[in-house]
Amino acid sequence: MCAIYGIIGQNNIELLKKISKFQIFRGPDSQNFYENKNDNFCFGINRLAVIDKKLGNQPMFSWDKKFILVFNGAIYNFLELKKILLKKNIVFKTNSDTEVLINSYAYWGEKAFNYFDGMWACCIYDLEKKKIILSRDYLGQKPLFYYKDKKKFVFSSQIGCLFIDDNNFSINPKNLKRYYAFSHTPAPYTVYDNIFQLKPGEILSVSTDNLETKSKIFWDISDGPDFNDQFTKKDLKNFKLIFSQALLKHSIADNNIGLLLSGGNDSTIIKKNLEKKYKHLQTFTLGFEEETFDESKYIKEEKQLNSIIKVLSKKDIIHNFIKISNSYDYAFGDSSLVPTFSIFNEVSKNTNVAITGDGGDEIFFGYITFDAFYLAINLKKILPNFIFIYIAKLFNLYAGDDRYISSRKKIKLFFKFLHCDLKYLNLHWLNNLSNQELNKLSGFEEFQLNDEFEEIEIIYNKSENLMRFCQLYYFKFYLPLILSKVDMASMLNSVESRAPLLSKEILNLSLSIPTKENYKFFNNKHLMKQIFKDDLTEKQKKRKKHGFAFNKNILIKDRKIINQFIKEDYLSNKDFFFKKLNEHIVNKDDHSQYIWNELVLNACRRNNEG
Repeated sequence: MCAIYGIIGQNNIELLKKISKFQIFRGPDSQNFYENKNDNFCFGINRLAVIDKKLGNQPMFSWDKKFILVFNGAIYNFLELKKILLKKNIVFKTNSDTEVLINSYAYWGEKAFNYFDGMWACCIYDLEKKKIILSRDYLGQKPLFYYKDKKKFVFSSQIGCLFIDDNNFSINPKNLKRYYAFSHTPAPYTVYDNIFQLKPGEILSVSTDNLETKSKIFWDISDGPDFNDQFTKKDLKNFKLIFSQALLKHSIADNNIGLLLSGGNDSTIIKKNLEKKYKHLQTFTLGFEEETFDESKYIKEEKQLNSIIKVLSKKDIIHNFIKISNSYDYAFGDSSLVPTFSIFNEVSKNTNVAITGDGGDEIFFGYITFDAFYLAINLKKILPNFIFIYIAKLFNLYAGDDRYISSRKKIKLFFKFLHCDLKYLNLHWLNNLSNQELNKLSGFEEFQLNDEFEEIEIIYNKSENLMRFCQLYYFKFYLPLILSKVDMASMLNSVESRAPLLSKEILNLSLSIPTKENYKFFNNKHLMKQIFKDDLTEKQKKRKKHGFAFNKNILIKDRKIINQFIKEDYLSNKDFFFKKLNEHIVNKDDHSQYIWNELVLNACRRNNEG
């Protein structure tokens, strides 16, 4: 993984170097630049060397010298593509996936992006056509931000870099509402006017002559699987083989790989299968002093060998949050950034590449909210909304608590929004705010729900059934939150994070399997457990889903933290915030997600605009 950045319309190498320095942690191994004075264009890369450290330096030219590339990410099927290109008499000088990417584009053009299994944000300069091609992978695992004015187009892996040149960007009220609703701003938006991010699966071309832009989506996963010359339809009976191959491809690196190991099924299955090749696989586990949040006890019980276990104390949590807060520039409200940062810090002491189990819950319907949504579908068929409103009022009388996802919390939240339209249930469950409250926060009472959430409507209408819609909702609106967290946590520690369960072959298979085969009510990840039944003990199969969370009340119920990190001028609605904060502190209701979102947004605005 790396940082990529560039300026189109100006050959400003000094600004480019400032942008490089801002995000040096993303690529500490080397920093290189390319400038074209005739076309008023320059770009650069901070490299974290994972594959072919000696020869894989960038910027890198294609074999025919017609294209030059900077690239952040990893192409996992690069060896297969390289074999095809070698038969076309294309010459290679390195063993890197970078060279395969640029030569694939030189040979296939934009179609190459459909042939990649990987994660990437890249910039390709077409020397003949004098245009820049920006691309982002189909799930958005790697970030890429940009802004454009009349004189220049600037892009970067970190949004904060864009403020080096211009810090007069204003907050966009509609995008602010999106942020509070999703706990991030789904691409192409950010909370700022005129700063955007590439969409997952987008190709954006920019002319170096006049800055004219053209956008194309090479794959939108809501349209279903992407079968092509390199990715043919596979049968479910081949899943174990596909998974095994994905693991091997995700393990290619100059250094030994590490594995983030929790007590969950995803990482356990990955470990069992990786150990077939790597007998001394190093694993990393994080625990917490509070028992209801701690999963490290499972690793200790199972006496896992070669496992480094780090237990976070309350003091560690506060210390790490304060440390991280100075690095926030893109606002996303996944509080598990704090423990994720902590575990990647342990990884960085041993290697610079780690495997994670991210994506398993989306692929195999693992979240408890899938069951809640299925139950809601059936309850709404037989009961009128006024019943749900009455039940919600009854549960509202009960106080909350600080335990991890207690039954009381789940039931209270379930009924609180059950009267809402099905297509918006997940949105409200995840943010615990009504549409009226979201409008208050944005400052525009007249906003209608569909104005800001049109894409929910789109995937709702084209999904083959309601459970497929729910799966796509998590892929499109929740997974980006997790991916932003993992990117930031790993990059701050200069570690490349890889998620084999998000392999394109596995994603295609999940999108093509009928949902009735993949989802069973109150039978968490039943298909995965069935496929990998020999890799899990009965005890592991029965273990309840446990997210990678910590007790964020350690921070948000601490008045010193709130006073230190909340700048009232950055609150969109001060009265609303302090009302919710006070209700949360006395356990009247759980407003932890909203308060955390405000804490993060404050940190971002302080760092970007200060």
